Amino acid sequence: MTGIWQEATSGSNVQLCTVKYLRPGAMIDSTEGVVILLALKDGAGLKLYAHSALRQQISDRDQGYIEDLLKDLTERVKAFPEDVFRQLASLSVGPVITDEVRWIEECASPIEDSYPDLCLCSH
Repeated sequence: MTGIWQEATSGSNVQLCTVKYLRPGAMIDSTEGVVILLALKDGAGLKLYAHSALRQQISDRDQGYIEDLLKDLTERVKAFPEDVFRQLASLSVGPVITDEVRWIEECASPIEDSYPDLCLCSH
């Protein structure tokens, strides 16, 4: 991770989950893929960040699926943030998989400074 959002050593209350998109034919354990979604959970709730050029990252075959998934997530995050985070933290089948889940140190700079390709999803 770059910038001042760093992995927490102890006592952090901020959890981060990144979700990767794998193009058709890519292996699940591959280093291929691009982070298309980030979930940031803290005391204030759950925020979702999506890749700013999402449509260009996704194959035509998966466009509808990804759009429906994001729409569902942004609706459910309002009422069920814990469930949404757990779901994102355990994706292991299909074109969208969990990349990493970890605790990070809270800081004053926006998460976009560390992940410049991502922008906050509107709720």
